[in-house]
Amino acid sequence: MSDILGCTIMVVTRDNLIPILRRSMNTAEFRGWWDVPGGHPEPSRAGVESGTSGPKASQLALGEFFYCCKDEAVGELNVPLESLDEPVLLGVLRAHASRGRPHALFRVNTSLTGQEVLERYLAGGLETDESTCISMFSCSDLIHGQGSSVIGSRSVDFCKDVEPFLVPCTKMIIDLMREKGSKVVS
Repeated sequence: MSDILGCTIMVVTRDNLIPILRRSMNTAEFRGWWDVPGGHPEPSRAGVESGTSGPKASQLALGEFFYCCKDEAVGELNVPLESLDEPVLLGVLRAHASRGRPHALFRVNTSLTGQEVLERYLAGGLETDESTCISMFSCSDLIHGQGSSVIGSRSVDFCKDVEPFLVPCTKMIIDLMREKGSKVVS
């Protein structure tokens, strides 16, 4: 039996902010933890049915693999599809904390500012119920393991409030940022 391939998407705003979401208590895994948008490809959406093979099926599945990144960002952040650049594959890992499933890590730039992403998220969308709040951190702060964000009237400190409760795949993206610096976010 094959494993579902997960996708984890780090969205980078025009002003170099990264939205991080607090997962709802209604999600299947990592309830209440911090995460970036994510999900998995839907081969049937691309017209690939179970047991189908060949070059055409492979091409359709590959297209869905990259499209799902943008689709998850649209659903979870409520941003317009046309505001998103093409996804960049950063790496693939086997997430032992997620039942050993493989995950592809992506970066997707948006033409929106952090404020515009925040406003769209707060307006609600198809999957915004999968999270309870959003926090924006600068790329620089994440690379240096510092920074804070304001949620309502409460300040959220990255090191104290967020980093210990990052979903493992999101932690891996931030670790890649720390290792590779601006090569990951630009």
